[in-house]
Amino acid sequence: MGTWQFEGGLKFDRNGSLVMNTRWTITTQDDDQEFSLRNTDLLLPGLADFHDHIHRSTHTLGVSPHALLRSGVLVGGDAGTIGWRDPVPTRKSLPNLKLWISLLPHGLKHHPTIVAFPGLNTSDTQHIEHVIEQHRHDIAGIKIRLGQIDAADDPRLLKTGILIAEQVHVPLMVHVSGSFLPPESIVESLRPGDVITHAFHGLRGHFAQSSSAIKSLEDGVKRGIWLDVGQGSRHFSWRTFHRLTAAGIAPHK
Repeated sequence: MGTWQFEGGLKFDRNGSLVMNTRWTITTQDDDQEFSLRNTDLLLPGLADFHDHIHRSTHTLGVSPHALLRSGVLVGGDAGTIGWRDPVPTRKSLPNLKLWISLLPHGLKHHPTIVAFPGLNTSDTQHIEHVIEQHRHDIAGIKIRLGQIDAADDPRLLKTGILIAEQVHVPLMVHVSGSFLPPESIVESLRPGDVITHAFHGLRGHFAQSSSAIKSLEDGVKRGIWLDVGQGSRHFSWRTFHRLTAAGIAPHK
């Protein structure tokens, strides 16, 4: 065990103001070291990535835990990369990682191939309950992806997602990009603490498409629904973002 001492540079104080750093000391597994920083260097205690995808093989979407750590992310939320039939991974590679478990049996294992939601029987539901109970400390909630198949798939998936999340007492994260459902109906279905991810997308069913959709989202935020940017490669629109923020709707922080 050793200590690293950082002298100089900038940091944020407890009020969020940028101030000069005199000395910042951390405990490490390495030998003692001292670092002199430039006046323009910024010290951060670590970043939180609410929506990421951890790949655990060459066949899955995402980045490795080590890549996240190298980028400064110490707290993460894996948003549905694994499904309820997959083994829950250990947390050793990223200690502060929480999992959103996909209602697709194997999550995004087959990405970019689109997999239809097969539904759940009683045995499936019992298995999900068991997984949540065994790994409740590691699991943030349930994740569903709307807009993947057709107009018949989305309402069934949303209804099932809400039912299961209520049954196991966890939040529901809803991927809304390209949803076939009216955005108002999605918001009205969700509970306080549930999460709308890719909330500022510009694809089919976006929230800036009408005044009623904007009002619905505004009311949902007031009820306690969280909004996640979840930018990705195609799930964010500046036009949507500007219109919603002009109405006073901002991502959760």
